[in-house]
Amino acid sequence: MSRTIIKSTRGSGRVTIVLAVVLAVTGLMTTGCSYFAKTAVRAVARGVPTAWPFFDKALALGADFAVGEALSRIGGEIQGDEPGLYGGTKDTSHCDKAKLVDFLQKPENRRKAEEWAKAQGLEGVGEIAGFVKELTPVLLRGDTLVKNHDYEKGRTKAFYALLEAGIAILVEEFGRPAVQCSCGNPLGAYDRDIGDAEVEFEGAHKKWASYDSKKMAKVKLASKRAPVEAYKLVNVGALTPPWSAMLAPTAPTTRSWRKR
Repeated sequence: MSRTIIKSTRGSGRVTIVLAVVLAVTGLMTTGCSYFAKTAVRAVARGVPTAWPFFDKALALGADFAVGEALSRIGGEIQGDEPGLYGGTKDTSHCDKAKLVDFLQKPENRRKAEEWAKAQGLEGVGEIAGFVKELTPVLLRGDTLVKNHDYEKGRTKAFYALLEAGIAILVEEFGRPAVQCSCGNPLGAYDRDIGDAEVEFEGAHKKWASYDSKKMAKVKLASKRAPVEAYKLVNVGALTPPWSAMLAPTAPTTRSWRKR
C-alpha cells in the first residue's frame, strides 16, 4: 500500500506527509481500532426520570425500590431465567400494567402508542394489551445494561443505558427487560460487549454509591430459549439475611400475538 502511494507523488515533502498518514492508519489497525470500540451509555439513576419519558412520573405508573448494596452485586452476562437474577417484594404496586395499557389506548396518546409498539417490535397498537399482559414485574438486583427509548418530539429515540439496581421493570417472556415502570419507556437488549460500555453520569443522574464498572449486568435469552414458566425472585424487602426467594406469577406459554 505504501509503495503505490509514494510512487504516485512528487517531492520529498509530499512523500513525508503521505508516509505519516499511512503510519497513522497502520497504527490504528495494529491496535485493533480501540479508539472506536467504546459505546456511550447513559446512566439512569433509581427514582430519577429520563430526559424525555413516555409517561410523566405524576401518573404513578410504577415506583423503584431502594435495594441495599449487599443485594446489588449482580454482574456479567446472565441468562433471563437465572434464579435470583431479579428481585421482588410483597408489595405489588411497583408496576401497574393496567394503567400502562389504559394510557396507551387513549385516543390522545395514539402517537405515543404507535412509537411504543414500534420500539417493542409489535405489528401495531392492537398488540399492546396482549403483549403487556404477559410481562412480569420485577426489580433489578444489579446495575443492568439495556437499550432504552425516550419519547422526544413525537418520535422514539433509542440510547444505551445503565439502569441502577432497584429500578422496577417489566420483563418479557425470555426474561429480558421490556419496560421501565416509572416512566413507561420501552427497553430492549444491550447488543454490545459489556467491556465496551463507557457510562456517563449527567445531571440528576449522579454516580450512585454501589456503582462498580466491573459489576454491570447484561441479560441474555433464557437458557432453554423458551418462555420462562416462573421467575425465582429474591425478596429484596427482607431486612436481614438470608433473603428468602419467592416465585412470581407463572407466565402463560400460549401467545395470541407475535413479534416481528
